Amino acid sequence: MLASWAAQKRGETGVIEIDRPLDDPAWNWAPDNHNVVVSIENARKRAAYQASPEYAERERQIADHREWLALLDRLDEWDRDMLIEIERELALLNKPEVVAERNAHIRATNTTGKMIREEIGADGKVTRETVEVGIRRENSVEKFLSDLAVFNHAARDDGLDSDLIQAVVTPLLDVASAHVKGDVHEAYAAAQAAYAEELRALKERVAAREAKAKDTRAPIYRHIDKAVAGFPPHAMRDDMYQSIHVLAAKHKLGDEPGAQGYLKEQIAANAGWSKPAAGKLIKEVCIAARSDAPTKKGKIPVVNEWGEPDMAEWGEEKLAAKMVHGVPVVFQFEGDVCAARHGKRQMLSDRQFAAVLNDNTKWAKSEGDSKRAVFAPKEVYEHMFHRQPKSYAELTGICTAPYFGPDGRLVAEEGYDAETQTLLQLNGLDVGRVSASPSEDEVREALRLIFEEAFGDFPIGGMDRDGIVESMVDGKGDANPDAAHLLAMLLQPFARDMIQGVTPMYAVTKPLPGTGGGLLLETASRITDGEPAAMLAMPSTEDELTKTVSTLVNEGARWCPFDNLNAAVMLGNLASALTTPTYRARLLHSNRTVEAPIRWVWAAVANNIKGSSENLRRMVMIELDAHTAAPQKRGGWRHNDLPGWVMENRGKLVWACLTLIQNWVAKGAQPWKGAALNSFEGWSRVMGGILRDAGVRGFLDNRDRLRSYAATAQDSGAQTLMDVLAANYPNGQLFRAGGTAAVRGREGTVESIKDVLEESGEDGGALAIDGWGWSSGDDGKIRYGRSTGIARNFRDAARVPWECGEWEVAFEEHPDPQSSKQFYWMMRKTKRPT
Repeated sequence: MLASWAAQKRGETGVIEIDRPLDDPAWNWAPDNHNVVVSIENARKRAAYQASPEYAERERQIADHREWLALLDRLDEWDRDMLIEIERELALLNKPEVVAERNAHIRATNTTGKMIREEIGADGKVTRETVEVGIRRENSVEKFLSDLAVFNHAARDDGLDSDLIQAVVTPLLDVASAHVKGDVHEAYAAAQAAYAEELRALKERVAAREAKAKDTRAPIYRHIDKAVAGFPPHAMRDDMYQSIHVLAAKHKLGDEPGAQGYLKEQIAANAGWSKPAAGKLIKEVCIAARSDAPTKKGKIPVVNEWGEPDMAEWGEEKLAAKMVHGVPVVFQFEGDVCAARHGKRQMLSDRQFAAVLNDNTKWAKSEGDSKRAVFAPKEVYEHMFHRQPKSYAELTGICTAPYFGPDGRLVAEEGYDAETQTLLQLNGLDVGRVSASPSEDEVREALRLIFEEAFGDFPIGGMDRDGIVESMVDGKGDANPDAAHLLAMLLQPFARDMIQGVTPMYAVTKPLPGTGGGLLLETASRITDGEPAAMLAMPSTEDELTKTVSTLVNEGARWCPFDNLNAAVMLGNLASALTTPTYRARLLHSNRTVEAPIRWVWAAVANNIKGSSENLRRMVMIELDAHTAAPQKRGGWRHNDLPGWVMENRGKLVWACLTLIQNWVAKGAQPWKGAALNSFEGWSRVMGGILRDAGVRGFLDNRDRLRSYAATAQDSGAQTLMDVLAANYPNGQLFRAGGTAAVRGREGTVESIKDVLEESGEDGGALAIDGWGWSSGDDGKIRYGRSTGIARNFRDAARVPWECGEWEVAFEEHPDPQSSKQFYWMMRKTKRPT
């Protein structure tokens, strides 16, 4: 077994007998077993040493249990098993009766050993003749020398005494080397060099083992090394949290001085995180681990002993305090239970809530003298799910980058912020320090990062990169209102809590496909959220719009981007949503409809955007124009992989956004004094002030250009209808959606909007307005059905004034005394100033 082990360790197939009594006359040198003859003199010395007290002491030490365990601990698992087997086998082989029996067998069967013995002199010296006999016996000089070299290497690898190796091997090699000439000598030298290299590698492995065995650090450091080795480059927060939690909870990371600092250094070096971000995560995990640690205090509810009200109170208290990954396991939104999942708010069903409850609390049932674990009773978790009010933290939104609170406070600490009711999850994002009072150089660098690096290749306002940089960074040349509005859109998610009221829609319009409108919105959302916002199709009906907005409300979305608005934007509900701070939405997994706040960025991409004047006046324009018939064929990009570059440099770009906002806060957060966008005064004061203090010009200066697009919306018919009413009816005229019955208590005739629509088209036909409920019959004539759709759409249109040639038309809405839930309108006409 010992010889086989030595052969495996050196990758050889030969067997070396080293524990046979060396003074035995029957030494074997068989062709199939590469044996090495050892001198009788050295064998006698070894025998004398084995009989000495020193040898007995050495054997006693080896047998000592503690020394033996220390030796095993330094070896690999395979080596430990082999060493135990070797010790057992050596003990058997060295028994006198076994040695005598083996030697007798050799003397009886092997003539080679006898021949070699006879060639060794009586004094036991190795002679040239001995080597020559060995060479002749092997029929190969190389074979004989290889045997000698193998013995030299294996003897050292097996840990034999160095004096023995020197005494036995060196004379043989000296004699053989003198005997060999030419290529054989070179082959031997090469073999020796190879063995020397193997021996060097072996020594390095042994030294490494020695260093590991002598590691005096606390065990937590070795656990840290093992955990960090499993972190992938640029590891996500959730991937790292669990490993760090194990270190904190199982291996007591927080109890060892210096261990947290060491872990921070290792994460920064191996996982692509900054040291501050790593330190925050470690601190958060250690706190969570302490709160998760089991205590002897408190009780586990026994479902067949506790009352249901007590169990519900206990469950809500425990669940409200439970943290996983440093984040509460449940929140509430508008009174319903929700959770944070992958950067979005997830409304929970009662069964999902039950699963969360059972995963994070323990319940028991008494059965005689014992108790067994059970799930929470259905009556309990259903009551907890539906009860009002709840004690869970309110989750208004989830951010993946620092942001500003309503009072201008920069929220940069990862976790839940109770004041803003927002969960901040940075996922390792390193923003860098934002100066409390940014310098002019810092403001300029922030503008340069945004307009030269991130958005310089977009033809914003028809300018190329040089023109954009000159206007937006250097503050020279013509102002660029479109670029100013792009900056406002980019900054809005970071400053949203400072804006009171509603925000307009950012309309990215371009003359041709391929200009980059969609990519512009994706780039902006990658900077703010760390991922591109999902582009949405513009709803074609009011019901579809309601479903879309309700979905975004439930998710806590930060962007609502509509793509490819190639038809006129005429939905009245959209105009209402843009000017209403809350939206009536049905919560998922609930029958409740709530007035939920709208906090996202409204945005839309269109080729030559079209829409009603009521919708377009609620937008600010970002116009892209590459001045080419084939914008998709452009080249010469600053960054060929813009999305990849943005993600790699997101920390710098977020810093740029925060710096521009902090610059306004540091200067006193003075509101913008220019003409505000109607219905969006709060947005105008904040965004206009931020841009003004950053030296950005052109805010809201392209309103006339945007209004020009409203003329293209006349094909929708709404403007035409208003023109007909203004031209043909007097001031004070009353209208119903359908029917002409007089209004009780009011003087004057009543006109039917339905009748006007069916008589105001070309050649006396009907005026077709999409979405107002018309259809085409077999005869090709357009007719309107029930007046319900007309009433809903005209009500939306009548909420805003209309410019109709020389007249400005507005409508007063009144409840219809003859019919509940119905209305009639009085038209007011005023001359427009010339």
